Amino acid sequence: MKLSWAYVTKIRPGRKVGDPTVHDLRALQYLADGRIRHKLDFESDWEDLPQRLSIPEEPVHWVPLFPAQLPITLRKYNDLQAMKPVLPRVAHQYYDNLPHQ
Repeated sequence: MKLSWAYVTKIRPGRKVGDPTVHDLRALQYLADGRIRHKLDFESDWEDLPQRLSIPEEPVHWVPLFPAQLPITLRKYNDLQAMKPVLPRVAHQYYDNLPHQ
């Protein structure tokens, strides 16, 4: 699944040549108000990501990547079935209904 909309097109902390790049990021923090903050090293303070956010005017929804759930191999299916004794009963139906070849 993927989102039908991207709020941020890139997470590069700099804008021009010589500024930090994505490879220099050490931590990202997503805030409830929509801001994204970053750290270039673990000891520094959080800084706002210098990117514009594009807020969608319509609700964001998940778009499936495939028309149906991809089947797993019979061997993997059997291995998952063998694990069911150590899993909670509520999860058994999920593993029983996995599409397999």
